[in-house]
Amino acid sequence: MSWGVDLWDQFDNVEKHTQWGIDFLEKYCKFVKERTEIETNYAKQLRNLTKKYQSKKTSKEEDENRFSVCRAFVAVLTELNDYAGQHEVIAENMNGAILREVLAYVQELKQERKTQLNDGRKAQQHLEGCWKQLESSKKKFERECKEAERALQHFEKMDNDINVTKADVEKARTQSNQRMQMAEDCKSEYAAQLQKFNEEQHQHYFTVMPKVFQDLQAMDERRISNIAESITRFADIDRQVMPILGKCLDEMTSAAESISAEKDSGLVVEAYKSGFERPSDVDFEDYSQFISRTPSDSSISSSSKPDVSRSDNKPVAPGITKSKPKLWPFGKKHKLSMKLSSPGCVPKGVPAEDFSHLPPEQRRKKLQQKIDDLNSEIKKEVDQREALLKMKDVYLKNPQMGDSTSLEPKLSETAHKIDKLQQEAQKFENWLADAEGRMPARVHGPKRNSAAYDRSSIVVNNVVNNGSQDRESSPDGSYTEEAPPEGTPAPPAPRQPDPAAAVAPAHGGGGGTTATTAAQVDSGGDFDDDDFEDEEPLPVLGRCKALYPFDGNSEGTIAIAEEELFQLVEEDKGDGWTRVRRANGEEGYVPTSYLEVTLDPVAAAAAAKPGS
Repeated sequence: MSWGVDLWDQFDNVEKHTQWGIDFLEKYCKFVKERTEIETNYAKQLRNLTKKYQSKKTSKEEDENRFSVCRAFVAVLTELNDYAGQHEVIAENMNGAILREVLAYVQELKQERKTQLNDGRKAQQHLEGCWKQLESSKKKFERECKEAERALQHFEKMDNDINVTKADVEKARTQSNQRMQMAEDCKSEYAAQLQKFNEEQHQHYFTVMPKVFQDLQAMDERRISNIAESITRFADIDRQVMPILGKCLDEMTSAAESISAEKDSGLVVEAYKSGFERPSDVDFEDYSQFISRTPSDSSISSSSKPDVSRSDNKPVAPGITKSKPKLWPFGKKHKLSMKLSSPGCVPKGVPAEDFSHLPPEQRRKKLQQKIDDLNSEIKKEVDQREALLKMKDVYLKNPQMGDSTSLEPKLSETAHKIDKLQQEAQKFENWLADAEGRMPARVHGPKRNSAAYDRSSIVVNNVVNNGSQDRESSPDGSYTEEAPPEGTPAPPAPRQPDPAAAVAPAHGGGGGTTATTAAQVDSGGDFDDDDFEDEEPLPVLGRCKALYPFDGNSEGTIAIAEEELFQLVEEDKGDGWTRVRRANGEEGYVPTSYLEVTLDPVAAAAAAKPGS
């Protein structure tokens, strides 16, 4: 079908249709533009999403990234970021390969359509001009014919009139002949114009306008083909990135498959295993032996039955009053023992340098990691020193290459760094050796975190000896004393009671041996302060002088000043603490390493005797 043949008389409708086609193409351009904006915004939102949940490189998140599920999530974020990049590629290709080209083609179509329509209008105007000329010659011919007819009638009238002179008749004949000639001339001109118009009209409808219509048809068909190609490219742009998007999705699936619940569970054990043993069963505490009897029975029973609270199971002579039991060595400040032995009780503050605030298992790992890091730094410095020494040797052999003395400051600085790092590594190795050589003693009794544990814990006078410089920690390793100021020795933590001990010897004193049992502990609440007010003072075992100041913030301790003098009332039992007394009677524990102790041999020997 051809527009030039079938639509020869529909120029106006063809003009409207071609305008609609260009409008449709512009509409398609707008669609592609909005799709491009959607892809761009989607990619931007995906990137913002991945950035929002991306790791901030904090120590906490680095620890979390040990778990396979966290690493998989990081991999998903990485792939999602690449996924967003492919959507940016889609937007760029649509903007470059479709939108720009189609917009340029729209302008080209508008210009071509304008040219074709102008040619059609010119042809129509030319044909209209020919028609006007034809009409003009036709009207002139018609007018001249009428004039010639009137002139002829006038001549005939004059010729038939006998009253008219011959001259008037000749004049009328001449005018009639002239009009006849003019009519003939107009006839010839009209015939020529008619022939010309017919030729122009034939040319217009069979040559000129069909060409215009064919050009407009070709232009419209190219527009349609261009839209088809654009839609194909529209789909191909998506199809081109599908393999990459599929690869991103495959990587996400692989990340999901790499998740191992068993390994993550093992990492939890590795991260939080304390190394402590489970507590043993709680011993039965028999309070029935202290049920009051009649006075006669009481005297008999007290003289005939042995005192089960004593470790030697020897009977107590009638009439002898037992001294009040010594519960926690710190006297009224017994709650410190509960804090030290209560699991999960972590003091706030800066973690200790030796990681003693951690459970033994975690402490060993941290110390080993620190040692490995220091050894790596030492290796780097040693390699640097060797390189400097080689360079120095080269300079010595070839002075023209450089001055060997210029390397001395660097060598000195490197040696200083190595020495400092080695000292630091040795310090951590000592702590590691201490941690590996001292496993926490088995904690007897159940874990308790509330005041109920304070009431039911059995507090005795004997202590757990873990070395003179060890720091005590709770069964879960959650407690440590704060580190002393730099340059002063770190005092070990106060001793903890052994909850499993039913009987323990008290400190030596003039009042004989005293013992403490679970039956002597008030299980209904805190200890009665009166139990300590009547307690006999401990004997003086010697003198001591403070070498360093100590703030005594912990319960059961006292603050001391440098060069201050005290009475020694209890020696270090191996836990790193010594009990001292001021002249005003105030007593408390201070780190043994902070003191210069002078024992009184006589008093010490007397205190060491059994029954003294």
